[in-house]
Order: sequence, then C-alpha cells, then structure tokens
Amino acid sequence: MVRTSHVLGEPTAAVLEQSVKTSEKSMSLAKEALGNLERGGPRGGSNAVRAGTAVVEDLAKSTDGATKSVSNSGRVLRGAAKVAVVVGVGIDVGLRANDAANVERQFSEGKITQHDRVVKHAGNAGGFVGGWTGAYGGAETGAMAGGAVGAVFGGVGAPIGAAIGGVLGGIGGYFAGDWAGTTIAQAAADTVQAK
Repeated sequence: MVRTSHVLGEPTAAVLEQSVKTSEKSMSLAKEALGNLERGGPRGGSNAVRAGTAVVEDLAKSTDGATKSVSNSGRVLRGAAKVAVVVGVGIDVGLRANDAANVERQFSEGKITQHDRVVKHAGNAGGFVGGWTGAYGGAETGAMAGGAVGAVFGGVGAPIGAAIGGVLGGIGGYFAGDWAGTTIAQAAADTVQAK
C-alpha cells in the first residue's frame, strides 16, 4: 500500500506503508496465464517467460524484505523523533531558565534596569515559543521536501529523505523562529515599557 499525502492539492512524497502477499487463487491464476502465454507465445517466448517469472519472483522476495525494513525504520524514526523533541525541549527549558536567572541576578546587582529586565524576559519567552513553532513548521516542510527528493532514488529513498529533511528543517526552523520570536517579543516589550 502506497500513500501520497497532498498539501493544497499538490502531492507530497509517496510513502510505502504496507506490503501484502497475494492469495493462492491469484497466484494460480497468474501461473495459468503465464503457462498459456508460454504455450502460445512466439518462438523463444517460453525462455523469456521463464526469465520474466524468475525476475518477478526475485523482485517480490526483495520487495518484501525492503518493506519490512522500511516499516521498522519508520517506527524507529518516529520513536527517535519523539525522544529528540522531549530532550530538545528539556535542554532548551534548562538553558532559558539559566538565562532568566542571570537576568534576575544582573537586575538585583543593579547592572540592568527594570526596563531591560522586562525586555530580556520577554525575548527569552518569545524565543522559546518562536523557536519551537519554527522547529515544528521547518520539520514538516523539510520532511515533505526531503521525501520528494528521496523519492527520486526509489521507494526506500523517500523515508530516508523525509527523515533527513525533517531534521534539517527542524533545526533551521528552530533558529529562525527563535530569532523572530525574540525580536518581536523584545520590540513589543520595549514599546509597552516606553509608554
């Protein structure tokens, strides 16, 4: 089973979700059809049919293994992504809490004004929200683009390309969102404090 998602009517990368074996009845009908073709085919046709049948059987065996591999890889990647997000948020919260503590220390020592204190805290919070919003959007966009590029290299290339694109898009989106969120929040806090 191959599924292709669509975004605003545009197809994204095709994803191989499941592979199933055919029924015994379907296999016997296919063998009967090949036998009929072999008996009535042109001269030398029987060798071509046998060779074609061998190729199809080999392809079916290798596709079954690739399907299981892709399916297992997808589960592993989804699990790793969930763990990575939790770890990333935890690290980010820790770093931002440290920044907030430093701002409070600077304020209590008289190194910064109340105005600066509010602006820095706003920037810290805005950067957190913007960073993780950007990471999510970047990961989604990067996964779609990476999957589309990877699909050019075959069925296994799409999930690998999507994984790589998602990671790179998430990292780029985080830093872009962090910068935008920090800048906007600091500008808003500066405007409010100036009044």
